[in-house]
Amino acid sequence: MLNSSDDSTLLDIPKDMMIEKIILSKTLQSKVFIEVALVKTKKQYEAALFFNKRYKGGPPVPRALENPSEKASHWMCARPKVGFTEEEAEKIFDEVLSENRVKQIFFKDNWGQEY
Repeated sequence: MLNSSDDSTLLDIPKDMMIEKIILSKTLQSKVFIEVALVKTKKQYEAALFFNKRYKGGPPVPRALENPSEKASHWMCARPKVGFTEEEAEKIFDEVLSENRVKQIFFKDNWGQEY
């Protein structure tokens, strides 16, 4: 888990979310700095996206693009969507799913579904 001085640099973190570690960092063509963090919610471990240190809601793991390209095969975040390569998406999936397996938590992705 990140210590309090590290996670204090991340802003707008939901109250029920605890930052475990940063999985991936990169700067987009638009000069926006993004970080994908492994987070613990009340129910499970997920990936959370931060734009310039601010939390942006979205799916708990990357979603496949309908029309993938060399530069992006997956996306995260509701708006604006951020593209990830196949390798980046795999790294995020591996971290999230591995942590849930180790802690014997059944991972469920309900993002965007009506209840």
